[in-house]
Amino acid sequence: MDCSRARRYNPRLATWIVVAFAVLPAAPASAQVGGSKSAPHDGYWNCFGPYLDGDFRSAAKNFREAAKDGIMNLSVTTPGPWIDAICYHAMIGECHFQMGANADALDEYTAALKFFLAHRDWLLRIEMPPGIEPETNPKANVTWGKTARATVLGHYQPRYPSLTGRLDNQNVLRTGGVIAPPVYYAVYASEISRCTALAISRRRTLLGPISEYDPLTIQVVEALARLAAGSTHWSQCWIQLELGLAYAAANRMPQAINELQKSLQAAGRFDHPLTCVALLELGRIVFEQAKYEAAITYFHEATISAAYFDRYEVLEEAFRLGAEAHLLAGQKGVYAPLANATATFHRQRMLQASLLTSLSEQMLVSREFPAANAALAQARNVLGRREMASGGIGTRLNFITARTAMHAGELKAGGTALASALTYQKSSSLRLFHISLADTVFHSGGLTERLADMVFTETLREPTRTDWATSPLDTLAVLTTPHIPAYEHWFDLALARNEHEQALNIAERTRRHRFFLTQALGGRLLALRWVLEGPAEALTADATLQKQELLVKFPKYAELSKRSAELRSSLQALPIAPTDEAQSKQQQEQLAELGRVSAAQEALLQLIALERVPSELAFPPLRDTKEIQERLPDGTIV
Repeated sequence: MDCSRARRYNPRLATWIVVAFAVLPAAPASAQVGGSKSAPHDGYWNCFGPYLDGDFRSAAKNFREAAKDGIMNLSVTTPGPWIDAICYHAMIGECHFQMGANADALDEYTAALKFFLAHRDWLLRIEMPPGIEPETNPKANVTWGKTARATVLGHYQPRYPSLTGRLDNQNVLRTGGVIAPPVYYAVYASEISRCTALAISRRRTLLGPISEYDPLTIQVVEALARLAAGSTHWSQCWIQLELGLAYAAANRMPQAINELQKSLQAAGRFDHPLTCVALLELGRIVFEQAKYEAAITYFHEATISAAYFDRYEVLEEAFRLGAEAHLLAGQKGVYAPLANATATFHRQRMLQASLLTSLSEQMLVSREFPAANAALAQARNVLGRREMASGGIGTRLNFITARTAMHAGELKAGGTALASALTYQKSSSLRLFHISLADTVFHSGGLTERLADMVFTETLREPTRTDWATSPLDTLAVLTTPHIPAYEHWFDLALARNEHEQALNIAERTRRHRFFLTQALGGRLLALRWVLEGPAEALTADATLQKQELLVKFPKYAELSKRSAELRSSLQALPIAPTDEAQSKQQQEQLAELGRVSAAQEALLQLIALERVPSELAFPPLRDTKEIQERLPDGTIV
């Protein structure tokens, strides 16, 4: 019997182990009995204290130290760290990700997936019971809502045994090589699967448009597809989860959704420790498709499933994205689950800080300003001197602080908070990372010219309605950060392909980018001025629609704009240098009022610039080569 192919628990296997140990030469007891060490080992779990407290740099250091005590595989075909290395690298990557160190995070997630590929069939070697029993004593304090899913919570062991090494080392003794005695290790199977899933999902986020062309993405899809096809045990739900995430990374969304849906239940009935991860990813996919109502449902279900298995990192992300989807769906009032969740998870610092930050934005949008300020103060208190204060959570807090200050008319305080948020965001922006990565991969030969043109078109696009709605801070970071070389390389690519009209279009976009870098907030304020005050004939249909939406959303600006127009009209009717004393007094009064109205308009523009509202970069107008040709007078050509 080849024990390396043992699929699941086999009562005969213990007999084979006894026989194997009897014929093996003497070896250290620690090499023969691996039960004292688990994968991952106990030190790994101790790292989650700092991680869940938001001390991500300290946690990364701890995970790195834990990796040094990881299990070493003695196999001739795959020597080196064993499957627990997936966990160490994935969690180091997650700590970097939370602090905005995108390149470091990508390296760690990539390392985790390479270890997965080296041991891709590890789950098939785990001895698990053939069936699942229902959980008779579920422990979760779900105070923020109820599930609409008809499901049963399953009961799972935290660890399952796995046999490594060889039962028969006689051939190695005869021919030479490394003796690998059979060793049992206790494996945290769901944790290794979770970390594999985390690495796949985060790489999709970090790679952006090039994810589907990435060689490692393709390898992971192929490996998981083969594993899923050959698996019938209840644990195949974890393979289906990973495959669904891999399909999403390859931009094969229908297949991704299908696999993720299948992965929701073990044995077609029982929720499992990673059900919440599948629900979270399904929510992300429909969120990206702007199906916000459906996203709210998925994120809500993810929070409930995560609560049963103490998956606080999933709770944080699901609540945060659920709150965002609530805003983008245009639903009235505060996202209902937040308040109860905030009271429930008051001891989990990272989760608590994120919940309070999301709650403050909900209050702000609902114009409940005292409550928004109170939530911000609580969030700052939770952050304290934790390392997350200088990471993504702290930056979200700074950005909402800036918006709250602008609403209160505190422009200086708002500007200070915005500057802090932008300083972090410029170094951690996903969009800027996508631009840099696309440029690097193209120059290293990782993308064909055709694919590079597609990727540059996507990453170097001007802000869309969706960009402003989903990530206003990141969009501001992109507008205010120079990335001229990427435009120039895109231009060179168009010339190399003899696409001269495209090259002219890219050159025009490059000039616009340079111009906007000289403007406040990368041209955002200029764009809002043009949309709201520009000549109607100069606005596109989309810009005209944006103007209508902005005046409805900000009626105060509509009032100020109307009064400004009345004052200008009245002033134009007066002489430029009136000789009549009454007219002179009237002119001075109206000029003073116009100054106050204009200052109020400008302050309101500063506020609007930070909101989740679109603004087309209407000036200077962007025209393609054909449109320019049509506007040229007779006797001239382009």
